[in-house]
Amino acid sequence: MKAIVLTCDRYRVLTDHMLHTYQSMWPGNPFQFIVPYQEYPTGLKEKYGDKIKPLQTPKEIMPTMQRLFETFGDDEWIYWCIDDKYVIWIDSERAHRIHDWVVTITNPMVRSVTFCRCRQSLNPGFLDMDVPYTSPDGQVLYEKMVDSEPWVHQFL
Repeated sequence: MKAIVLTCDRYRVLTDHMLHTYQSMWPGNPFQFIVPYQEYPTGLKEKYGDKIKPLQTPKEIMPTMQRLFETFGDDEWIYWCIDDKYVIWIDSERAHRIHDWVVTITNPMVRSVTFCRCRQSLNPGFLDMDVPYTSPDGQVLYEKMVDSEPWVHQFL
């Protein structure tokens, strides 16, 4: 699965740290991290090999985002991961099961799936707690009532 890394050249140390946490906490993760650049990230490519795909983009954010999204199909699931957020713990077996389930979702009403809740998502009213959904492996999931927390790593 392709994973968009929202980053820029001057934050390459953050990108490296984020990639490192995925490789150490979830070494079998299914992602190929698409890393935008203006100056080729030789060190990252040497360190992570085929786990990253450098993509030359303009310096400005809007054209960069357009270029990143050009690499995906309209109905393709992607993983969104901004570089200043990173994994501190993950149940890698459960994460694999969630990934395997996400790629089978065809319901257009399901727009995102995330592993965590933080900040606003902890507030009452953020989730519809009355209508839980159970994934095929028994994981209880809830629908977001508020479309916020765009910077959290998530399947989109």
